[in-house]
Amino acid sequence: MKIEDFDKIVASMREIIVAKNADYAGTIDNISLTGISGVAVRLLDKVARVHSLTTREAAAQVKTESVRDTLLDIANYAIIGLMLLDNTWSKK
Repeated sequence: MKIEDFDKIVASMREIIVAKNADYAGTIDNISLTGISGVAVRLLDKVARVHSLTTREAAAQVKTESVRDTLLDIANYAIIGLMLLDNTWSKK
């Protein structure tokens, strides 16, 4: 493993979470209402999406969502879950 490659992926994760939070006008913070169980549901949805994208013979209907993007989302939700456990996740 090259740490530089790891760092590039982490930078991509940060860009995605910032952009999605802006796109959803902060509604990503619904997690504050649902807590860790909400994160678990979102993780299950994302894992199901990876499974669907990698096992279906038909092409994905949503052309802009790749396996890579979905894996980045999984990593972001895992970090959000950790922040919830650490009491560092907030609406701001």
